[in-house]
Amino acid sequence: MSPIVEELVGEMSEVTIGKVNVDENPDLARQFNILSIPTFIIFKSGQVVEQFSGSMNKEMLKEKVEAHLQ
Repeated sequence: MSPIVEELVGEMSEVTIGKVNVDENPDLARQFNILSIPTFIIFKSGQVVEQFSGSMNKEMLKEKVEAHLQ
């Protein structure tokens, strides 16, 4: 998923996209109940608005992000 996420970074300048290594940050993994990798968490105004796991193509991931841009 990393190459897809990197592509979206270049295409979606209106959002901030970050990655966290849960092996190096186990407290965050516990805080957000991350049980599988990859897990994506979309925040809006500092609040989690959607959390989902699993691989997907770029279009599917972009649609999920864009759904929260209004």
